[in-house]
Amino acid sequence: MTQVVKARIFRREYRDSMVLMLLSARLEKLPGVLKAAAVMGTDANKELLSVMGLGVPGVSEAGASDLLVVLRATDSDSASGALARLEEMLAGEMPGPGSGEVFYRSLEGAVAGLPGANLAVISLPGAHAAREARKALDLGLHVFLFSDHVPLDEEIALKKAGRERGLLVMGPDCGTALIDGLGVGFANAVRRGPVGIVGASGTGIQEVSVLLHRAGLGVSHALGTGGRDLSSEVGGIATFQSIGLLEEDPRTEVLVLLAKSPSAEMAGILRARLKSCPKPSVACFLGQAGEEDDPPFHRVSTLAKAARKAARLAGSTAGEFGEAPALLSRLAGQESRRLQPQQRFVRGLFSGGSLCREALCLWRDLLGPVDSQAAPPPEASPSGPTGGPGHLALDLGDDFFTAGRLHPMIDPGIRRERLLQEAEDPSAAVIVFDVVLGHGSHPDMAGALLPAIVEARSRALSRGRYLSFVAHVVGTEEDPQKAGDQENRLRSAGVVVASTNADAALIAAQITLGFTSSNWRMRKGSHWAISSGSGFRFPGGRHLMTLQMYTSLRSSFMPLTLMSVSNCPARSRMSPP
Repeated sequence: MTQVVKARIFRREYRDSMVLMLLSARLEKLPGVLKAAAVMGTDANKELLSVMGLGVPGVSEAGASDLLVVLRATDSDSASGALARLEEMLAGEMPGPGSGEVFYRSLEGAVAGLPGANLAVISLPGAHAAREARKALDLGLHVFLFSDHVPLDEEIALKKAGRERGLLVMGPDCGTALIDGLGVGFANAVRRGPVGIVGASGTGIQEVSVLLHRAGLGVSHALGTGGRDLSSEVGGIATFQSIGLLEEDPRTEVLVLLAKSPSAEMAGILRARLKSCPKPSVACFLGQAGEEDDPPFHRVSTLAKAARKAARLAGSTAGEFGEAPALLSRLAGQESRRLQPQQRFVRGLFSGGSLCREALCLWRDLLGPVDSQAAPPPEASPSGPTGGPGHLALDLGDDFFTAGRLHPMIDPGIRRERLLQEAEDPSAAVIVFDVVLGHGSHPDMAGALLPAIVEARSRALSRGRYLSFVAHVVGTEEDPQKAGDQENRLRSAGVVVASTNADAALIAAQITLGFTSSNWRMRKGSHWAISSGSGFRFPGGRHLMTLQMYTSLRSSFMPLTLMSVSNCPARSRMSPP
């Protein structure tokens, strides 16, 4: 039967992003509805609807202040019935009298009603968010700007205005902050402690704060800046303000700075600023290879290493984060031996952008080309937002995937769909995913994903293939979902669970390459050649590895041994030693 797409426009009917995402999720639960998107009628949203296959005549008539709802259904009656429920849903979206919550019609009214407040949290469409953020600054409030699609020139103007007033603008597109122990946006329940974090990335902040908590330490403050703050246009306004605030904070003893691939010029400026700081600092620039130890400044290559270095600088005697390398190697070997020769690729399905970027950087060092829309320009996916064949790392929290639907930390739908899609690909060897816990996240994400994992593996087995799954849970026992419970649920379904995102990425690479540590033998030359043991599945029993790949593996967890023999020309075939 032919599917039907219908739309409805509500003129000058504004709803914030959280209400829109919840509305989309509720519509998709109605009988016969296959896909639903509730968005404000901005040009960017209308373009995304077209890409999603939800562009129909009439959609172009919606304006930026109009509520636009589009859905695809199995038949016309189902589509019409769902649209008929819209007004009922919209009328019941807000708590009524007696709910215990207080609602103000304006920022001015809220400030009058809460005279001690000093922070405004803004989640509005980008076209309206800047105006409200400007009002908040005029009222003397710091700003946590959750909204995305805020024009760049507006961001620059807001941050300059905040700096002039001694106020911090976190965002736009800021997902996480921890201020005096209070989580804002997506945040985990972690103890207070001596480490202050500045991050352009929400899940990067979550990963580091959780690992510090697990090491027995805690966080003084974690300040988000927004993903564009370190661009040459913005110039790191919020980042440098945040460093200054933590520098002056008596409870902060160690600073951690997290960023995604800043330019070489900006990285140098940040390094100089942190070098001048009287407190020790740790920087993790995802995508920048190598490490530095130039006290008081230290630079590392992964989020786990950032947490470990900060913990040690704060006086912690905690050991290494994550599982023992031998255990990871053994688990990888057990998984790899069950794969078929044609299963050669890793597929990463992440809800966190920083977690995706970290895995992407590790995989490109170890596996070669990896398709991803999370890569910085001009390295982004040539196959579009959904990726193509081969190794793949997807940030499913990207605007393309979240248009009109809940973020994948809240709604498991997009990852369940993609898990089943990957199960159909005979070249997929291992699927990697994160489970991000905390306030604002799904109450049982592991439980919500398990049916899709079981079904995906069952489909693969029905075609004579085994499908491996590797996961990392970002959370603590104090989170409402309890990290241990989530990890145990995943392990019960045969998922390999790693203690850090970097370990999850590395063990997936090890499974994909099809080796265990006992199988490695190297020859010295312009490239390193690997001669296979029983666990190898490379054609001819040999594979070439760059020195960078070898260094990454050895520094991560692989106990490799070099055999110094004759020189090996790059990309040449070699006979077994």
